[in-house]
Amino acid sequence: MRGERDLLHALTRCWASLWTPRAVAYRERHDVDPATVAMAVVVQLLVPARAAGVLFTANPLTGSRDELVINASWGLGDSVVSGQVNPDTVIVDQRTGRVSHRTTSAKTVRTVPVDGGVREEAIDDHLVHAPVLTEQDITRLADLGRRVDALHDHPSDVEWALDDSGTPHLLQARPITGLPAPPLPATDQHTTPARPPSSAPPEDTTTRTPAEGRPPATSPLDRAATGAAAQPPPGVRSGTTAGSATTSGPTETSARPSPAS
Repeated sequence: MRGERDLLHALTRCWASLWTPRAVAYRERHDVDPATVAMAVVVQLLVPARAAGVLFTANPLTGSRDELVINASWGLGDSVVSGQVNPDTVIVDQRTGRVSHRTTSAKTVRTVPVDGGVREEAIDDHLVHAPVLTEQDITRLADLGRRVDALHDHPSDVEWALDDSGTPHLLQARPITGLPAPPLPATDQHTTPARPPSSAPPEDTTTRTPAEGRPPATSPLDRAATGAAAQPPPGVRSGTTAGSATTSGPTETSARPSPAS
């Protein structure tokens, strides 16, 4: 969107959305007086993002409040939130700031801005298997996540972007939906008593294919949005591709723009 004419047109479309059939039906269903309805439109400057993604200030798969989970890919964040790309995943210990798990995925497309909108383009070959975030990027994003946590009384789903200088921009933050309860401390977890030697387990006569014995793959974003019970490996936003490489050890929403963005 460029210029005053485009801005005013976008503002009008935002205000008009208060009177779509869906919005009117919602107000009627919840007994909301139309005379009390108002809208403020937020206009954001588009960040020319080198990289973007999502940061969870708690682990959306395990419920751990001691972990930050960062998903990152090249370009604008649309390709991450829409599921067009399998992003890199970094899990950071909240207390120490150290990376506990890191997965670098094969990223084949990125979203870039063009006049009048955005488009998808192929990623250069040398970037497909390259990690998106440097150690400094991870440190800056983890600090951003901790500052968001300090402002809110709940774990947050944060959309972020990094410009060419590596400066992180907070685009959107909202509560994580469907977040599991925090795991019990190791000393409080209940263990299953050992089966007495004389009692044999019941025979399982069910026939399963290998695929039926595995839980369905889900991503942290899907898990956070739907509250599904399936538990894929910790910290993996979506299914790991054949081109993924995983390392462990020590090592910082783009926003969904309003129509006026």
